[in-house]
Amino acid sequence: MKKRFNITGTCRPDEHYMMDDSRRFTAIMEMVEYGDYFVINRPRQYGKTTMLVALRRELGKQTNYLPVFMNFQGVDSSAYESDMSFGQFFYGELRDALQNSEEFDQREALAALAMPKTMQELSKRIT
Repeated sequence: MKKRFNITGTCRPDEHYMMDDSRRFTAIMEMVEYGDYFVINRPRQYGKTTMLVALRRELGKQTNYLPVFMNFQGVDSSAYESDMSFGQFFYGELRDALQNSEEFDQREALAALAMPKTMQELSKRIT
């Protein structure tokens, strides 16, 4: 198959021309393994989605991680009105993402949990 330039969504090395991003990927994996926080923040067309998809794929191969994909695009502004509304929105999205995850083996237990009422409760549930 011939390669082409991709200008939307995730790039795939077998289909698209891509720059070698292995140094950045290695640095991000190291941050994950050390438990560091990091932000991927760049303008359009810098490979953010491609990097996150690669990171999710790599972490999914390891038994001590459960990568979860959540998308906040198009979220109604009411989710951001208060910390409680955001916490409930976030937990609902997280619960849905985990229920749809093939790797998660306790879907029923998670589905039975009630919505958190405070940010502290949300923090405990995430932990």
